[in-house]
Amino acid sequence: MNGPQGLKGLTKKSVLIRSDLIWLGLSKMELKRHGTFRHCIETIQVLLSQGCSVRVLFAIGNPFLPNSSVCMRTVCQALATALECPVDYVPVSELAKKELKLGSIQLTDDACISEGEKNVSQRLVQQWLQKIDAIVLVSLNNWDTHYASTKGLKNSGVPLYLGKSLQSFDYWIKTLPGKKIGLLLGGSQVASQLDLAKGLSSNLAYVGLGHVFLSACFSEHVFDALFDQSVVDALNQLSLDKKNVLYPYEVVVYDEALCRSRICVIHDIGPNEQVKDICLRTVDQIIDRIKEDVDVVICAGVLGQYSDPRFARGTDLVLQALAQSKSETVLVGKDIISAAVLLGLSDQFDYLIEGTEVERALISGVVSEDSCVI
Repeated sequence: MNGPQGLKGLTKKSVLIRSDLIWLGLSKMELKRHGTFRHCIETIQVLLSQGCSVRVLFAIGNPFLPNSSVCMRTVCQALATALECPVDYVPVSELAKKELKLGSIQLTDDACISEGEKNVSQRLVQQWLQKIDAIVLVSLNNWDTHYASTKGLKNSGVPLYLGKSLQSFDYWIKTLPGKKIGLLLGGSQVASQLDLAKGLSSNLAYVGLGHVFLSACFSEHVFDALFDQSVVDALNQLSLDKKNVLYPYEVVVYDEALCRSRICVIHDIGPNEQVKDICLRTVDQIIDRIKEDVDVVICAGVLGQYSDPRFARGTDLVLQALAQSKSETVLVGKDIISAAVLLGLSDQFDYLIEGTEVERALISGVVSEDSCVI
């Protein structure tokens, strides 16, 4: 087996499923509605229909942020209810003693709050892989090498398979070059966002801009003149290539010296003011384009300084519009995914993508040989 494959080759095997519910503090009811949880359920059902035994390894919190995880026993109960069959919770320390019978389901300790998540612990990986014949990856989030447990599992030598959601993504990304795309660029990772626009340029119908891009184009408060000029040049090139770049009507700016925010037109930004968010007229412009007949709308990053609630409104309004779109919808990056989670909209989008190799594949439009998406 040369790389990740579908599930057809798994019959009467003992399988470890690696998934995650990262950034979430979910109640049991919210857990059942969450997209990643549903994808995991669908994959387990396929495996059970093939006579497999299943061990599930969920990452459900951030090891560096306390009180951010769901209780494992809550997840265990939710799995049992959704699957309508028993699910056995087994602490990782007891895996070696516990038999994994064909047709049975086990849930073991959370990868993300364990010490093994902070550095690759071969001992911990070996415990997870007790009596396991194959590994199935379910989530798009952080599924390449961002987390130590995922990296350890990939390097274990145990055959690797793709769950239903990743099989679907594998097919989708190969069809992307033939689709008409709307792209919203936000967040602070401007270089990679511009690479994304360049990689998809032949299929772009329009490009909407978040606050960092607008600062580079219009603000007199310059941090790096070379950076600003490279952004302007890249966007000008898209315009020359007859791509519709949605320059804004109005923005929200903030003057740190005066501790004052205000709404202004783009050419009225003062020398000490920084662009912090897109304004309602700009949001309406983007929403009008979202309603256009495109195949896919990709939102790569938040459109304002989302960490400050005063500047989150633009992103929230755009996400709410995207959640109602008839087009396929894709969120790229943990900041925009987190924003969707906070709004309770994460299960309304077709794909949530956060992982270096997956993002690279999306940017290039071509799946590289060393990528896990093959």
